[in-house]
Amino acid sequence: RVVGLGMQLGAQSLQTVSLPAFSRSQHDPEAIKEIARKLLTLSFAVTLPMFSLLAAISPGIMAALGQEWSSGGPVLAVLCISGVFGSFSQFTVPILQAASEPALAARIIWVQSVTGILVFLVIAHFLRGKPDDLQLLAQASGRVAWGACFAICAAALFALPRVGLRLTDLGKLVLPSLGASLVGVVVCVLGARVIPLALPQ
Repeated sequence: RVVGLGMQLGAQSLQTVSLPAFSRSQHDPEAIKEIARKLLTLSFAVTLPMFSLLAAISPGIMAALGQEWSSGGPVLAVLCISGVFGSFSQFTVPILQAASEPALAARIIWVQSVTGILVFLVIAHFLRGKPDDLQLLAQASGRVAWGACFAICAAALFALPRVGLRLTDLGKLVLPSLGASLVGVVVCVLGARVIPLALPQ
């Protein structure tokens, strides 16, 4: 729920306006490329710092929910990575719809759903009987790993070429937000160590 709320505030809010924007410019390659650049840059600028900081303070968040949630800190930190990849994968379907390929968009969603269930079942099978904390962390890691691979492949093969972008362009767009995220995480981690030392015992 925490990660889902972050996605709603970030990439999903931009996704709602992306389809009309892409559709209006579908016959103008340069215009649709510029729109894609702006939306992706804005999505990265919102979601990367947010999920990076959320991952950094995840132990504190889960501990604040109660003792029974305290072991969920690593799981939340891992799931925050899915939010990072969601910052651009959310635009795959609107781009394909604007390119008059809704059937391809539907097939991508179906394949992602089915393979996601299969990954879940495989991990559950191999970790049956293991401690709950290990199963939760493995499920979160499996979801993020497969979701990241699928999101990158779907974007690189089907979505980005239709707006005149490549994965290397995506890397250039993400660098400023990534730098800001790293600075924020470092400040957060250092603050968590320094502040307790400065407080009276």
